[in-house]
Amino acid sequence: MSKFRTVSKKGAGQKGVKAMAHYLACLVYRLMTKGQAWVDRGTAYFDKKRQQREMIHLQKKAAAAGMKLVPIA
Repeated sequence: MSKFRTVSKKGAGQKGVKAMAHYLACLVYRLMTKGQAWVDRGTAYFDKKRQQREMIHLQKKAAAAGMKLVPIA
């Protein structure tokens, strides 16, 4: 689903729809031909990934400002 969000944020609505349709078509094709089982990762997985991305972004921002992030006990 991230392809749709990524492309949509850039202001290209139709490209986002096409990218999402392509992603879903490939997913369905893979499920039907390869017999792979659908695995629902759940919201906890995506929240964890989002937090990791945000932390990396903040670390880069701090490094650019000459600072360092220190975890709280």
